[in-house]
Amino acid sequence: ARYEEQAFRVGPSTWAIQFHVEWAAEHLAPILAAEKADLDRAGADVGAILAEAARRDAEIRALAAAIGGAFASQLRKR
Repeated sequence: ARYEEQAFRVGPSTWAIQFHVEWAAEHLAPILAAEKADLDRAGADVGAILAEAARRDAEIRALAAAIGGAFASQLRKR
């Protein structure tokens, strides 16, 4: 990760995240394809990234739902 803090909270109502929890496996393919030249230069294995995303798809979707639900819960309290 480029930044050490990927998620943080300041006080009771300020939440921030530096990543896209909503990106399921199928969202990554076109993004990685568009950035393939840069990823290849960096030594990234696009196939391995896509395989890992597919393998962890249910986990990623559950995490996105949990974060979204927690955020919605905070909004309901306001």
